[in-house]
Amino acid sequence: MKFDGVGDFFADNGVKKNREEAEKLFNQIDAYPFFETIRVVRGVPLFKDEHFNRLIESLEFLRYHSVPTVEELSVNLFIAARELELDDINIKLMIVDDDYENRHIFAYTVQSRFPTEKAYKEGVPCSLYVYDRRPNSKIYSDLDFEEIGRNTLKLGAFESLLMNSDAKIREGGRSNFFAILDGKILTAPEDEIIPTVNRKMVLEIINDLKLPILETPITVREMYNLSGAFIIGSTIGVLPLSRIEAISLESANNPMVKSILEEYNKRIDNIINI
Repeated sequence: MKFDGVGDFFADNGVKKNREEAEKLFNQIDAYPFFETIRVVRGVPLFKDEHFNRLIESLEFLRYHSVPTVEELSVNLFIAARELELDDINIKLMIVDDDYENRHIFAYTVQSRFPTEKAYKEGVPCSLYVYDRRPNSKIYSDLDFEEIGRNTLKLGAFESLLMNSDAKIREGGRSNFFAILDGKILTAPEDEIIPTVNRKMVLEIINDLKLPILETPITVREMYNLSGAFIIGSTIGVLPLSRIEAISLESANNPMVKSILEEYNKRIDNIINI
């Protein structure tokens, strides 16, 4: 496993260690880790409790042998958060066994690709990538992420939407996906995707705004009739799409997308300013 941190230090089971130790240790780990990526804005971890609960639930769902406590996760998160004095960073919180089956709780800053103001006003392009991912728990493979990332960059896209073997689109490589079709919002059912913390908040917003929604994936054929689409994630928030492959979209001007984006930003500001 490769160490993908960007700082000089990381947390390992509540102990601050240097980058050289991280690279050496990660190179000796072959197991797939469980992880959550937590955005920290002006020192405030967004949705911290929700991320902790998701991680613990994933571990319990798969009957992991040593599920950490909230206190253990908190210690590692705040060690990593104090390392870089930046207003906006992403921290990866990870659970993994080493080759001796010892559990590690890692926390470290990762490279963040924050969209520009122009991206929110005009939208971003997305490509398609054929891939069937296991839903419900965040288990990742370096090879999976690298391959999806290469596909995204190769096609000049911001994100790759994952098209399953049934020719349906359910989510992005690092994001959840929502589409507007015939005046309704479509998104895949929770049991068919990785149901992120941000997705839960967006669903609450859609409900509060009384917007029509159907939990069903879209087909490739339906892409041609979309009036808008957006992706969501820890780093990007709610981000409109300008195109999917060669299909152009005016998502940034869609009233539904605009109202969801505005309300999402208001709620994030409220969390930061508490």
